[in-house]
This record gives sequence, C-alpha cells and structure tokens, in this order.
Amino acid sequence: MHRGSLSNKTKGPTLQAGLQQVPKWDPGRGSDWMSTDKQIHLLDGLQSLLEKQIELARRSNFRKVEALAEQAGSIIGEIVRTKVLEQAEFRQQGKHLAKLYRQLTLMLAAEKEHLSGQLQRVSKGKKILEAYRNNV
Repeated sequence: MHRGSLSNKTKGPTLQAGLQQVPKWDPGRGSDWMSTDKQIHLLDGLQSLLEKQIELARRSNFRKVEALAEQAGSIIGEIVRTKVLEQAEFRQQGKHLAKLYRQLTLMLAAEKEHLSGQLQRVSKGKKILEAYRNNV
C-alpha cells in the first residue's frame, strides 16, 4: 500500500525539502502554533491509526476499529485546532488522509448494511417461529 507518510522511516513522499520553508517559532502566532515535527507526528499518527482501522475492518474486528476511533478522534481534534492541514506543505498528506478515511467509511458502511440484512432475516425468522408456535 502506498503511504503518503511524512516521516523518514517510511517509504513514499516526504516533506524534507518543504521543511526548510516552514517558519521558525514566532511568539505572535499564539497558542495554536506547534513545531513542524509535532505536526508531522500528528499526521503520521492519524495515518497509522486509519491504516490499522482499515486492516482491522478487513479482518472484521470492529470492536478494535471502534476502540481506535477514539484515539483518531483526539488526533483529528488537535489537527483541526491547530489548522495543520491549512498549510500548503501538508495538503498532499491531507488528501491522502481523506482517501484513507473514505476507504474506512465505505468499509464500515458495507458492514453496517450486511448486519442490517442479517438482523432483518433474524427478525423475520423470529416472527415465523412465533406464528408457528401460536398456531400449534
């Protein structure tokens, strides 16, 4: 699978060239500012969680997918709060994260549809058994 990771430890595109363009700390930026390393760490962390969730969904381990969703939610909150993806050097990573999120969402929607169908069949079977029991 292609990883759009920003770290040096993984294959795929990196932003090393773009890192020299990121401005140094400026006290006027306020409390929402964070270092480029932390921004990269947040984005890589979210990517890793999404990839784990996708793999777990493939294995039908939806309890663990749900458990990881809480962690992902915290990271997403921090990314939104700090507006990391509004920076030009992180837009490509943002697109890759959106693609992973769409993939996960589609997998979960398909599973929900499957479970809904099973529930309807069980409910129908239960009604048939109750009708049979009442007529015997």
